[in-house]
Amino acid sequence: MDRSSIQYNLIRLFPIFLVTLGILLVYQCAVGFFYNSLHTFGIRVLASLIVAAFCAPILRSLPHAVSVSLGVTSIRTEWNKSPVLLQCIIVAVIGAISIINALVFHEMIPVNQYGWDGELYGNLAQNFQRVFSGGGITDYSIQKILPSAIIHYTLVYLQLPLTPHMVKGAFEIYNLLLIVTAVLLWGVIIKEMMIGHFGKWAGFFGLFMNFAMMKWSFYYPVLTDTSAFFLGILFFYFYIKRNTAGMFVCMLLASVTWASFIFMFMPLFMFPVRKDGEKPAPAYFKYIVVITGVIAYAAIASYTAIVKHIDYLGVPSMRAVLPISILLACAYLFFSFRELLNDGRLFRLRSWLDALSIRNLLLGIMLFIIVKAGFAATLAALPGSHISQSADSTRLVLQSLFIAGNRMPLLFMVSAIVFFGPVLLMTIIFWKQFFQQVRSYGLGMILFISFGAIFLFNSESRHSAHFYPVLIFFTAKVLGEKRVANWMIVLLGCLSFFYSKVWLFINSSLLHTNTVLSGSFLEFPWQKYFMNMGIYMSNQMYIIQTVCIAATMIIFWFLFHTFGKERH
Repeated sequence: MDRSSIQYNLIRLFPIFLVTLGILLVYQCAVGFFYNSLHTFGIRVLASLIVAAFCAPILRSLPHAVSVSLGVTSIRTEWNKSPVLLQCIIVAVIGAISIINALVFHEMIPVNQYGWDGELYGNLAQNFQRVFSGGGITDYSIQKILPSAIIHYTLVYLQLPLTPHMVKGAFEIYNLLLIVTAVLLWGVIIKEMMIGHFGKWAGFFGLFMNFAMMKWSFYYPVLTDTSAFFLGILFFYFYIKRNTAGMFVCMLLASVTWASFIFMFMPLFMFPVRKDGEKPAPAYFKYIVVITGVIAYAAIASYTAIVKHIDYLGVPSMRAVLPISILLACAYLFFSFRELLNDGRLFRLRSWLDALSIRNLLLGIMLFIIVKAGFAATLAALPGSHISQSADSTRLVLQSLFIAGNRMPLLFMVSAIVFFGPVLLMTIIFWKQFFQQVRSYGLGMILFISFGAIFLFNSESRHSAHFYPVLIFFTAKVLGEKRVANWMIVLLGCLSFFYSKVWLFINSSLLHTNTVLSGSFLEFPWQKYFMNMGIYMSNQMYIIQTVCIAATMIIFWFLFHTFGKERH
């Protein structure tokens, strides 16, 4: 057929037209369903047909236009080499749509002015000096004030009104800027880790195309989660570049952004990346440590949840299946740490001494003292401020590790996948290769992943916002060694988009701005939001989402074992 003929060009346009139409119809159906406005569905279909017909030729010619403007032969070739430009565009477009939905259509947390935890951060952003010096600051909240200070003084500098609406909009733009900057950092990390083509896209979907980044950051913007996520990526970049000053500055900023950041990342700071080879650990040492840890966890979890009937934050557990939950949690610990600790360096004192950076150790101690002394002096000078009871804080942390994740079988894993996306399933499928990559970065990384693996038991997965990017980096490295067809990348992107719930209007059936909803959070309409929050997931939504995750897992396993090949 003649390439210049109208028939040929129409045939080339038809698939793009169908895809565009399909996306528009799915979006319109979702809007119609969640806003109970299906009576206008005919008008929506007609509008979608017109828009798709208009957009198809534009989308068809876009790659050529971009390649000409950039002066390259083929934009497809350039994106295959470094797809970061396209990834930035995807994130920016979805983020901009999410901001519009939040500010114009009120798709934003409806509790108080700024949400639950967000009330303090929002009030700080409105009037930082008055709220900070007026009391109510605790030793915990002082560790999360930096984003509010940035928003407040930025609005003051730009001479913009310090209203709740402006503060929420500023937080959303701030979050989007952090995410786009994180995509650019991801592009640098791709080169440093030499991640292959499939890993570049799988890592992008795992880091950004999820509920945490594409929905949560804009639905509940007045928080410090996105800042912690960004600092986690920035710290890892400095870590693989062996930049001590950069890591130190990251931890200093994180000390007033995310409470657990310093403790989690200190092993990476004290034990810089060291690729000096590894030998398998002595089997008896490894199994003694792993089995002892598993037995200790099982005993404490059984005593607190089964014998004492303690519920985390008052949320009832499925007591009939608690033994199964604890057994599965022990299996997770056993198989994870059996591979993670399979490194002979862990059991040799000389290896620890060789890997330890004395300079970084002293800097870390100095940072810890400065931060703690600074917080204590600040709190002592502030009227009305107080130090939270350490016993209560310790009790909540222990309950989050031994009770929260066992409320239902593998709840901690289900909530992580719901919140961070289905790419984590590939971490499970290729878990041996994943841990091999982790061990190759030395003792500091082994300690870091060990702490993170235990911390994941806190089934409110947002608390791992600073940790999970590192999981994705190593998963992407493993997947970069796989050779897959482009349609599998598209499939992964579609599944990640589905899991992200960007398409879901949480507020459609329940919200009026600044009203507190009535009813149990374990029931609908509250579950539209809380089904993504792990510990607050209802039994019904746990079953539905677990079935979806199991089906996705089977699809991934089948595709990789049927079509996936090792890249040579």
